[in-house]
Amino acid sequence: MARAADRHAGAPGGRRAHDPRAGGRGAAARALGTQPRSRSRGCGDGAAGRVQRAAPEPLERPPARGDAGRALEADREPAAARARLGGDRVLRPREGPGRAREPDRAALRGARPPRRRARGAAARSGPRGRARASRRSPRAPGSARAARGARLRRRGRPLRPAGARRVRGALAAALVAAAAAAGCSPRVAPPPPARGIVLVVLDTLRADGLSAYGNPRPTSPAVDALAARGVLFENAVSHAAWTLPSFIGLLSGSYPSRAVFAGTHLRASFVERLRAAGRRTAAFTESGYVSRYFGLELGFETWQEEEGKTRVVGEGPAGPASAERTFDAAIAWLRAHDGSPFFLMVHTYEIHTPYRAREYAENLPSGVLAPTYEDPQRRAVQQGRLAVGETERAYVRALYDGGVRAADRQVGRLLTALDETGLAADTAVVVTSDHGEALGDRDPRDLGEHGHHLYGELLHVPLVVYHPRAPWPRGRVGTQVRLVDVGPTILDLAGVPTPAGLEGRSLVPVMAGVETAPRLAYSELSPRRGRPYPRASAQDGRWKLIANFAPRPRGWPEVEFYDLAQDPAERENLIGLRSEALERLRAALRAERRAIRLAGGVETPDERLAPAALREQLEALGYVRDGGG
Repeated sequence: MARAADRHAGAPGGRRAHDPRAGGRGAAARALGTQPRSRSRGCGDGAAGRVQRAAPEPLERPPARGDAGRALEADREPAAARARLGGDRVLRPREGPGRAREPDRAALRGARPPRRRARGAAARSGPRGRARASRRSPRAPGSARAARGARLRRRGRPLRPAGARRVRGALAAALVAAAAAAGCSPRVAPPPPARGIVLVVLDTLRADGLSAYGNPRPTSPAVDALAARGVLFENAVSHAAWTLPSFIGLLSGSYPSRAVFAGTHLRASFVERLRAAGRRTAAFTESGYVSRYFGLELGFETWQEEEGKTRVVGEGPAGPASAERTFDAAIAWLRAHDGSPFFLMVHTYEIHTPYRAREYAENLPSGVLAPTYEDPQRRAVQQGRLAVGETERAYVRALYDGGVRAADRQVGRLLTALDETGLAADTAVVVTSDHGEALGDRDPRDLGEHGHHLYGELLHVPLVVYHPRAPWPRGRVGTQVRLVDVGPTILDLAGVPTPAGLEGRSLVPVMAGVETAPRLAYSELSPRRGRPYPRASAQDGRWKLIANFAPRPRGWPEVEFYDLAQDPAERENLIGLRSEALERLRAALRAERRAIRLAGGVETPDERLAPAALREQLEALGYVRDGGG
C-alpha cells in the first residue's frame, strides 16, 4: 500500500502489448538479452523471442547530448533543453582500451557490407560477370520490396511491414550475442498438476523480515519449515512499492497497464484461467486496496474481504485481530471443501502499520515513542515534528518483527489445517509479499513507510514455492526473479497453459535448474495525489539503475547506479562510472517506459471517492488523510 509525505511517490505505470516502435512486451529484457527460452515458445516470450522484431530505439540511436537523467527523458524533452546540460561523458563511452565502441551508424541504418571486388578479366566478362553487373545495377525505387513480396506470396507467407523486417546489423548482432550469453532454457517437463494450490500474501513483508532471509530473530518458523521442504528464491523483486499496483501485476502476470487495469477494475487475471479449467477458486483478504472496489475478485468464485475497521494483532476486548478472522475463514473453507481441484488465496495486513506486536520489544527502550507505533506518531516522525534516533529505530524494528512473527503463526495454522484435512499431500503452497517496508534504513523519517522510493527494502520480497511432488530439488535459488512471475508459475503448477504476451514467465525452469540467467526486473512509481515524484528502476541481478524524473525532491539525483554485488544496500551511487552495464540498463529502462507510455499508464483511483466502509479501512491503516497523506 502506498503511503508517504509530500516528498514521496507511489503508483504504477502501465505497459502495452507489443508495439514495434517500443520493442513490444519484454522490450527491456530483450535490450539486455536476459530473456531465456520459455518452456513452450522457444527463446524468449512471444515477440520477445523473435530477434527481427526486437529493435528498441535506445540501441538504434545514440542518446541526445546530456547527462544520464536527461537521456532517460529524451523522448519527452526538446533537444535544445537537453543540450543545455552539456556533454555526454556518462552515457556515450569513449573509444579506447576497456571502452565500448559506438556502433557504426551505417550498420545501424541496415547498410549492406560492400561486395568483394571481382578479380581479373574473367570476373568482369562472361555470364557470371554480367550477372554480377546486373545485380549491381540500380533498381527502380521499391522494386526489391515488390519482388520479395511476390516471392513470399507465391510461397503463401505474409509480407511483414518494412520496419518489422529490417534487422539492423549492429543491433541484431548485439541481441544475438546477448541471448547467447544469457542462455536459452531447454524445454522443461511440467510438474504433475497439484490438486490444490494456496497463495499466501503477507502484505508489507520485506525479505529480511523472515529468519530464512537473515533476520536474527526467530520470526518465521512456519515459513522457514515450508522453505526447507521447497524452493526459496533469495532475490525476488516486486514491480511496485505499494499494494494496489503490486497486486495488479501479481494477479495479471503483467506490468500494470490499461490493458489489465482500467478505471477502478482489474481486467485480466490468471485466476480466470484456473476457474475456466474447472478449479474452485476462493480468496480471503483484509480489504483495503485488495478489495472488490478495485476489481481484484476477478476469477474468484468465492471472495470474502474484511468488513469494518482493519485491526492488526489483538486489541483486547475488541475481539480477534483481522488476520485471525481471515485465516479462520480460509481454514473453514478448506475443511468444507469437496476435494475437487482448487486455488485459494489468503492476504493479511498483520505486518502493516500500526505496529502493536510487542513480543520482541517488551524489554527494549522506546525512547520518545509510545509502547506501540500508531499512525499519529508515524506522521509526526515523517513530517520531522518528532526526532528519532537509533534507539527508536531499533524499537520500531522490534515491533515490526513482532508483526512478522504474528503473521507466521497464522501461516502455521493454515499449513496445519492442510495436514489435518489430508490436502497437504497434493497441495502446492506459495508464500510471498507485495512489497517491503522502510524502517529508517536511510532516512529516520522513513520509519514505517513505503510507496515513496525504489530501493531494495521496498522491492526485495520473499518468495517460497512448495510442491509436494516436485521433480526438482529443494533448496535456495539465487537467480533474480520477479513478482510478475508468480501468476504464470501457479498456472504451470496447475497444468493450465499460460497465455501469450505476459511479462511474467513460469519459474519452473528456474526451479528445475535449467535456467540460471537473471530476469530483468522493472519497477516504477508514477505520480499520484500527494506523491508527485515519478521514478523507475531496472536491475539485472548485479547492477541496478534508478531514474528519478522531474519533479524531484530537493537533493535527489537524476540517476542512480549501483553495484548490488558490492553494495547491496544501495549506498554508493556509481553514476559517474562509465559502464557497459549502465548502457544496457539505460536502454532497457527507456524501452520499458516508452512501451508504458504508448499503452497508457494506470491512473490510480482517488481513495477519497471510495465507499465509506473502504475509506474507513484505509484510514485505519494510515491512508486517505486530507492533504494527500
